[in-house]
Amino acid sequence: MELISELKKNVFLNKCEALLLTKEYLGVYLVSLLRDFQGQERRKILFDKLKEYYAITKEENKYIKFLLNNMDKINNDERLNWILDELDRLNEETYKYFDKILLEYEDNMFYNSFDRKIVPAKQFKTLMETTAYLDELLGLTLTRKDLEEFFRGEETFDILSKNAHVLHTSLEEGMSYYGCYPQEDKDSGILTGVKICVPEINDLKSMCINVHEYKHGIDIFPYIGEILPDVDYEKSASEEEEKFKVYLRQRIWK
Repeated sequence: MELISELKKNVFLNKCEALLLTKEYLGVYLVSLLRDFQGQERRKILFDKLKEYYAITKEENKYIKFLLNNMDKINNDERLNWILDELDRLNEETYKYFDKILLEYEDNMFYNSFDRKIVPAKQFKTLMETTAYLDELLGLTLTRKDLEEFFRGEETFDILSKNAHVLHTSLEEGMSYYGCYPQEDKDSGILTGVKICVPEINDLKSMCINVHEYKHGIDIFPYIGEILPDVDYEKSASEEEEKFKVYLRQRIWK
């Protein structure tokens, strides 16, 4: 209950920060009409950057509302707290960056040096420039059913999952055990079976491990009774993880 109140408070504070930055931008804009009479292009930059900040704030509030609507589906409190801390850090960094644009423009006007750039270099990606935070957020609601849905229609997945071993431990404790293990005849080298060990799904990382190892299994299963060919199975499995992230955003994020 305390967390829910905190999240609702964050939505309100984000709106307050947007209003404060709007007031600051408006103040600099009015000053520029007197001190930078020919600065139409620079004022347009200010306006565009303010719109960009609005879009970022709207996106963050959308993330928070998603959490509020799906709190009952989240079973990984540690990962939830990590994401919230990351969003808080990014929010602060984002506000400081857009505020710095105003300071740069004010310096231009004060020193009458309008040849200087008013938009400083940015050393981070905002919520509108990366899906990394969104993927982690959506990952909090994932379960085994989402894995089954992703591989629906893949007969080999159904076969492999019947004999797969799911470790009900922390992700770190089981890390050295997760994998797809081809079973080969010692004498002939012929593939005789496939065993898979994966973690229980409760966040994006645990899901990606499942997707990765099952993709390995799907790729090598057809060669049972043969010698396993030497191909880049790792690349195929890594690409499957990225496909899942795209699938996740398309299916859940509206």
